[in-house]
Amino acid sequence: SSKMQQTLLASLALVCIASLCEAFLPLPTFSRVANVQVTRQTCLPKLRMSGKVAEQVKIDLTSYSKEEFLRKMMSSRTPAAEKKDLLDSLRRLRETNEADYMGFLKELLQEIDGVKDQQFAMTRWPVPLPSYRTKLGCLRRMMSRMNEESQSTNERSLAVILRQLMDKGAWFLEQEAIERSGKEASMEEMLSRTPEGLETPSYDVLASRSTWEVRQYEEFTVCSTNMSPAEGFRGFNALANYIFGGNQESKKMAMTTPVINSQNGAKMSFVMPSSFWKDTSQAPKPNPESGVVLEGQGGGFMKESPMMAVMWFGGIANKDKVEKMRAALKEKVKEDGEWELVDEQETPVLMQYNDPFQPPWKRRNEVAAAVRRKVKVEVEAAAV
Repeated sequence: SSKMQQTLLASLALVCIASLCEAFLPLPTFSRVANVQVTRQTCLPKLRMSGKVAEQVKIDLTSYSKEEFLRKMMSSRTPAAEKKDLLDSLRRLRETNEADYMGFLKELLQEIDGVKDQQFAMTRWPVPLPSYRTKLGCLRRMMSRMNEESQSTNERSLAVILRQLMDKGAWFLEQEAIERSGKEASMEEMLSRTPEGLETPSYDVLASRSTWEVRQYEEFTVCSTNMSPAEGFRGFNALANYIFGGNQESKKMAMTTPVINSQNGAKMSFVMPSSFWKDTSQAPKPNPESGVVLEGQGGGFMKESPMMAVMWFGGIANKDKVEKMRAALKEKVKEDGEWELVDEQETPVLMQYNDPFQPPWKRRNEVAAAVRRKVKVEVEAAAV
């Protein structure tokens, strides 16, 4: 009816007016906030250009209110370099004072949670509105989805999202998350999610299917540690410590990808740099008390066969999802006319390519199981 149309137009007009009011508010200049005690010593460097001379100015993170910080990070108008400075300040705070870092994140979370009961803010609008509250709503929806998938803490989810705001605004980041999460990723898409500059085992693709493929891997070596599934972080830290110099030679090595979980989560392995793939005797020796060992054949990855059936998937590799993907891979191979599993009882290994701060919609995960070609028996008809 005409009355309903008028009401709708009036509502849209109010939305536009509210949004425009926020749009034309100047972005904060981060002047010092009154009554804030400066206890965090971490400062971020900021360059002010005057001709060709760059002056380095240190700005204390505590001089920013939570609203000022979030306005800068959520806006698509804030230059990426400026956002990087803000994120660098958070990183330094985490490295020097964990308690203050967590306190700052909690302040940001309180600001974000303030819109949870506001319908205007929590509505996913079809176009980006220049509204502070709707941007907070974008962050809160993304955090909720991440927490449901990974059982992560709000602080961790927020830290992940803040990193992704480097080159885009809050609405566009949520749009990217929705689009990527809502479609089945191809192998080409997964390859684009592989971290640049990190070595990864070499392989040839022998057969391609819609959701999985068969690869023939070349020899590579790993450093491994045994652990219970609940001790994932302990195992990861032990291997990372070895790679980054915690070995008998105090030698730092380049990080590689993926991290391999085998033996149903009881073993974790890092791929060694390729210079040690042929001869592990030249690799730095692990400290005896570290629980780290060096292994060939990918740490048993290629023990049964260098040919592996591999199924890829995005998102958080939580227990339920990994079990589902392992079962799906085994079922796909079982149905295939060309390939079969070497050992149907063997649990497929899990490979994770990204760091823990990568959001679910940008992650590359895989499950893999040893396979071989099926033997075709040809029966010749006997001549009568």
